[in-house]
Amino acid sequence: MRKNIKEALERGWKICATCGQKKPVEDFYIRKDKQKNGEEYTSIRNSCKECVKAKIRLRVTGWSPEDYERAWILQGGKCAICGCELGSSRYTKPAADHDHKTGKLRGILCLQCNTALGLLKDSPYRLESAIRYLEEHGSNC
Repeated sequence: MRKNIKEALERGWKICATCGQKKPVEDFYIRKDKQKNGEEYTSIRNSCKECVKAKIRLRVTGWSPEDYERAWILQGGKCAICGCELGSSRYTKPAADHDHKTGKLRGILCLQCNTALGLLKDSPYRLESAIRYLEEHGSNC
């Protein structure tokens, strides 16, 4: 194991190369793997999980952390469709919704609403058809 990785694991913290904040080692992705010669090694990502996710979000959707924060504040921390309070449970986990053709940010949804849009292929026609179906066949919701 490399000296700097061993030191970080022993002291329990590391400084993120992206945000510059001192954070617990658990806030970084840690990988254990084997080299070609069979020896095991441990590596720790230089950027914390939060910064890695922000970089991926920016690359995939074009959303900067500031864009995401602005949308969160404008929506009051609630899903833009169903209005549930966004949180950390598997049902209320926030999902950055974007147009798959343009990549443009649309809003922050709960995971369920975002999945529903995806399953309906972001089609207003399919959504309207689903609404008509539920109205015709009764809905207990």
